[in-house]
Amino acid sequence: MIDDINKFDDDIKRIADHYGKDSQLSILQEECAELIQAVSKYKRAQNYPDFDGYWPFMNLMEEIADVEIMLEQIKYFLNCPNVLAEYKRKKISRQLARIECEEDENGKESD
Repeated sequence: MIDDINKFDDDIKRIADHYGKDSQLSILQEECAELIQAVSKYKRAQNYPDFDGYWPFMNLMEEIADVEIMLEQIKYFLNCPNVLAEYKRKKISRQLARIECEEDENGKESD
């Protein structure tokens, strides 16, 4: 398992180094746009119960993978794991606080 993770990291770095930061930032933009489109198609497919949602689901999975791969490359270029971890921690804490407020408000309304 650890060997697989190390190989994945090495492969990400090799791809990133080959194409360069500016190119990969542009590709990240494109992949994010494709992910937005895949989310829209997936949501639209959910509105049609008779429609086979397999393709929209698989397309969504593919676009998520593409964006995650590009993000890994950009994180490698920026070399900022501590900054990123701190932003994630703050954003998660803030959202959990919002949820608690919503739950408190909903609890008060049902009394």
